[in-house]
Amino acid sequence: MNDPRLIGSLVFIIPALILVVPGAGEVSVGILALLGLAKTIQERRNPLAEPGNRFLAVICWVFLLVAIISVLASDPSPEGFRRLGTSIHFLLAPFIGILFLTTPGIFTRLVQGVKAGA
Repeated sequence: MNDPRLIGSLVFIIPALILVVPGAGEVSVGILALLGLAKTIQERRNPLAEPGNRFLAVICWVFLLVAIISVLASDPSPEGFRRLGTSIHFLLAPFIGILFLTTPGIFTRLVQGVKAGA
């Protein structure tokens, strides 16, 4: 399930998918989030316990909390709640961070993907 080659390949194609296929970037980020969530549950890790991931988790969750409060405090509209749906990836970002921290060689694949996508 957490094969480093699969994760590396997925990270490699994300920049190209974002530029070429509309919506494919969200799908690949969703898959990475699910893999990160599975790895976190499997290894019983806490995203806030990892020193390299703590700051990312706090910033993402505070941003999402501020977005929810701003929608609720202003005139609630369907557009405001739709925009919250597009910010849900901030809730899952710490789990992707755990996946990146525990997968060897992931950052080199990400850099290669950015260079190939550009």
